[in-house]
Amino acid sequence: MINFGIDIVEVTQVAFPATAVPSGDPNTLDDYEEGEWDAIVTDGTNDATMNALFTTQRYTKVGRKVHLQGLAAITAVGALAGNVRITGTPFFAAAGGVADKSSDAAGSVSPSGSTLLNQGTGQLVLVIEEGTDYLVMYESKSGANRQTLTHAQLTDISNFIIGITYTI
Repeated sequence: MINFGIDIVEVTQVAFPATAVPSGDPNTLDDYEEGEWDAIVTDGTNDATMNALFTTQRYTKVGRKVHLQGLAAITAVGALAGNVRITGTPFFAAAGGVADKSSDAAGSVSPSGSTLLNQGTGQLVLVIEEGTDYLVMYESKSGANRQTLTHAQLTDISNFIIGITYTI
């Protein structure tokens, strides 16, 4: 065995400080965080009534990348009108001027236990646009431009399995 003057000890955990200490070296991992966030389906003014058992979502932040995942469930559409979005994300997406141009991100959202797909909805896509802290659900139908999901496409039992990774 060759010894290069380095003592290797058993490492079982890597601890990051509560406040990130940014590194100028792009190859240095300087931040890691896990946490929860509460998803609310809204039109920007009115909120749907969320199932309390499925409001809390999970996130993992590694450096500037954030991954969101979970299951959001509506129990009542209420006074929603027009386009809907999911608010409560833990971090804003990076704004313009980001060198890697990856501030906009698309992820997946799957309706579960609802009648969305029976209403002629095509594939659903989840998007967080640069500089925002909310998710927009779009439907994509064959041969048509994507359209924002509206309140009319939701029912009082609309559930969404969420998964998206974006840059902050």
